[in-house]
Amino acid sequence: MRRVYTERSLSRDPRSLAQRSLSFFGRNYRRIFLGVCALFIFVFLISSVAIFAESLNEGGYAQTVKRITPESGSVLPAPVVQARSAILVEYLSGKVLFGKNEHEKLPIASTTKILTALVARRHLRLDEKITVSTTAALAGEQEIWLEPGEGISVKDLLYALLVHSANDAACAIAEKISGSLQSFAQTMNDFSKGIGARESHFTNPHGLDEDGHYSTAYDMALIGRKLLEDPVLAKIVKTQRHDIPWVSRPSPRTCLNHNELLLKYEGATGIKTGYTSKAGRCLVGSATRGGVSLVAVVLNSPDRFGDTARLLDYGFSMTAVIPIMKKGQVLGKTRVSAFPKRFVNVGCEKDFNAVHIQGQKENILVKIMVKERSRKAVVKGSSLGRAILYSNGQEIETVKLVAQGSVRHSSVWGKLKYFLWYSLCLTGKVFSAPFRIF
Repeated sequence: MRRVYTERSLSRDPRSLAQRSLSFFGRNYRRIFLGVCALFIFVFLISSVAIFAESLNEGGYAQTVKRITPESGSVLPAPVVQARSAILVEYLSGKVLFGKNEHEKLPIASTTKILTALVARRHLRLDEKITVSTTAALAGEQEIWLEPGEGISVKDLLYALLVHSANDAACAIAEKISGSLQSFAQTMNDFSKGIGARESHFTNPHGLDEDGHYSTAYDMALIGRKLLEDPVLAKIVKTQRHDIPWVSRPSPRTCLNHNELLLKYEGATGIKTGYTSKAGRCLVGSATRGGVSLVAVVLNSPDRFGDTARLLDYGFSMTAVIPIMKKGQVLGKTRVSAFPKRFVNVGCEKDFNAVHIQGQKENILVKIMVKERSRKAVVKGSSLGRAILYSNGQEIETVKLVAQGSVRHSSVWGKLKYFLWYSLCLTGKVFSAPFRIF
């Protein structure tokens, strides 16, 4: 069948097209209106679902990476050390700055008590009371004069152990944790292996000479660094005097520190001396200057304080601080509430520095991780991320990133109001998209 086109259907006259369009809209305006409303409602609902789903997204961490390559610098002449075995390490990284027979297994005398204190901190509360046994009270040699049946706190025993180097305090702690000195020695060995000190073997908690009781300068540096990580123990080892109540007498028992570094060396922070006829004079020493912390160990030294001081002087001259970020420096933002969108600045909890050792080629990398959103209201100072320092691929230190202000959530009505507004805005974007293309 042949279709015939009329003149009207072929017309290109604008007025004719307008008339026909108006006529069509006039006849179907209700359907068109309902269609537009239905489309708007459909797009609005889809937008609402999208906005709500986006608000439920937990988010992750926004990561940025900062790289630093410091100049290696020149190596200084090594210090003269008379000790049979010695080592100097940077506290945070554990990098060895100097070593002399640092892996030789030697008796270590009362520096053993560093490990005894670490085990005590893992198993006992500071306010816990220990009843002293007759065996512990009769430990002999250096003591704080504990009496059988006496009740004494773990905190006071730790001061007696690390400040006064009391053998009776070491035995009281060992018996409380493991029941006997032999069982406690096994606990010490398990602990030391767990932190990487695998060249050591302990048979008692106080360090008196016994066959099979030994360590190395390398392991003792590791154990000393572990002690400094504990704020309580770090405070104790730099204490010069501490009084412990003596129930049976009017005056207290006084603990006096034997570590001359605390009196004679600028920046000294600890840690522990030791002496027996077999071990000779030993010292695990530490100091902090200008943002650099060092740990030095000398075993069987005729001049333990002089050796340690020379090692520390050498270490401070061999290190330089590289500023990474300042306390409070804004490193990103965290979204706190979805309705309305509120953000809080996130900054560094403290000054964050890297320590560079001269003569060593080093690639420093800092990974900054800021939480993208928080499901809870944020209080100033709350943790919202972390910055991790790496040196040549080894993780050195982690510092918290914290909120620089407080942000609360809205009321239910406020959340609903902003939810509808955000949904409406997204709907408008969808409808305006074709026009925005051009």
